[in-house]
Amino acid sequence: MKKIEIEPRSREEAFKYAEMADIMLLDHLSPGELRELGPMLKKLNPKLELAAGGIEAKKIPEYAPFVDIIVISAPYYANPLDFTTKIERF
Repeated sequence: MKKIEIEPRSREEAFKYAEMADIMLLDHLSPGELRELGPMLKKLNPKLELAAGGIEAKKIPEYAPFVDIIVISAPYYANPLDFTTKIERF
C-alpha cells in the first residue's frame, strides 16, 4: 500500500492538506504545539498519522505522546563504530 506523506511549511498548509495526507511530518514543532495542532488535524482526517522530526534523541519522550511516528536522523551522524572480527577455522 502506498501512502502520501506531506511536510507542511506552516499551520495553514497543515490544515489545507490534512484531508489528503496519510502521514504528516510536523518538523520543528514543540510538544505544546503538537498537543494543540494534532487533535485538530486528526478531526479533519481520523486516519492521519502524525510524525515529529528534527528533534534530539533525548527529547523523544517529550514528543511521543503527541505523534504516531518519530523520525530521527541521529544514527546517520553518529560517530562510527570501530570493531574487529576474527574468523578462525575449526
